Amino acid sequence: MEHVIEEYNFKDLLICVLICLTYVVALKSFVPYAENITEIEEWNLGFMSGKEMETIPGTEQGYFLPVNAYEDRFYIATRENHIYTLDGRAIIDEIEKDGSKMKAKIKTFEEGAILELPYIFYPGYVVKTDGMITNTFETEQGFLGVEINKSEEVELEVTYEGSELMKISAVVSLIGFVGYLIYITRKYTKGT
Repeated sequence: MEHVIEEYNFKDLLICVLICLTYVVALKSFVPYAENITEIEEWNLGFMSGKEMETIPGTEQGYFLPVNAYEDRFYIATRENHIYTLDGRAIIDEIEKDGSKMKAKIKTFEEGAILELPYIFYPGYVVKTDGMITNTFETEQGFLGVEINKSEEVELEVTYEGSELMKISAVVSLIGFVGYLIYITRKYTKGT
């Protein structure tokens, strides 16, 4: 990059600007434009749930959501911040929820229970029952689901630790940054 900047002159800059302008003018007709754009304050926020206080601006977009959650955004807007029992019977007690961490005591009966936790399903959530990691799944509405097979009281703990891909990406980025620092250090120590 340093070599390119040193060799770059006004003629090259003019050619790049001319090429960019040509592309912008040629592709301008492909960019959608709406003349009736309204300010976000004027939006009718209650169109999803019918209750203005339950809908957050921009949730109708939701492109970041998993497929099941995106297809059922009304459920997200109206869902309460509790653990739901989808199958079986369970008594849920002593819920402590703080952001991406949650603890609860759950008493299930002879058939066990399938629970839907108040988190949208993303890779990286770790659910433990009595300290042991429990398998999770995505519910029909796109939330984090867990099956408890015990017919006793268990302590459920949820934390977000990040996905394996996130951890690998962080390591690769760190290795690249350290390599770049070594390269810069060697280049400038050889030059002096």
